[in-house]
Amino acid sequence: VILFFFLKDGHKIRNFLIGFLPADGQSNAHLAMERSAIVLGGYVRGTAVVAATDGLIVGVALALTGVPLALPLGAFVFIGGFIPIVG
Repeated sequence: VILFFFLKDGHKIRNFLIGFLPADGQSNAHLAMERSAIVLGGYVRGTAVVAATDGLIVGVALALTGVPLALPLGAFVFIGGFIPIVG
């Protein structure tokens, strides 16, 4: 739920939080938040690529070995890649 609001109104939330800082530190905080968003986006994209690769390999391997419900298990591996303890 929080992710939805961060994606929808992220700039408003960022500007609201930066408004609490002293005026001389707001530009540095804004720059830090922009760079943090770029780094976080790269991390999420990298995690998605790894999770998709894992899910695809596991799904295909299970399908080739004749395991029932191989596709849902591959999808579960993909989703589990985004949860650090599970993935």
